[in-house]
Amino acid sequence: MSTYKGKTVTINVPADVVAGKFDDLSAMQKSFDNIPAEMREKMGDIRLEPQAIVVSNPMAGEMRFEIEERTDNRIVMGCSHPMRLVMDILLEPVAGNPDATEVSTAVEVDLPFFLKPLLGPRLQQAADGFSVLVANIANAECADKE
Repeated sequence: MSTYKGKTVTINVPADVVAGKFDDLSAMQKSFDNIPAEMREKMGDIRLEPQAIVVSNPMAGEMRFEIEERTDNRIVMGCSHPMRLVMDILLEPVAGNPDATEVSTAVEVDLPFFLKPLLGPRLQQAADGFSVLVANIANAECADKE
């Protein structure tokens, strides 16, 4: 499996509150509606279900990301079609500030070696953008931490 680690962002929302937003994904529709149009265009057509995010785009078809694990500090979402892909979201409380969380993401995918040069940069872009997406879901401002 190849792993693409995204940027870490800090948001002013406690980790358990962010994790709680993933209890019923369909309840996040309003947050998704507030995502900038440019970012939504890059993500494709999105449908929210209670335990899954379904993304449809012309290149990959329909990809269904289902919640596989959820704790106050970690959310794991997996997709099996068109290939196995796992999105790992880590929510770490900021030391000394219980109302802030560092969000980092990693995308793990089982890519054939000949597809890595084609899809690798797009997967890295997805990993980088997903932390900001989580911040938008949590309705928080975020700051990149590099």
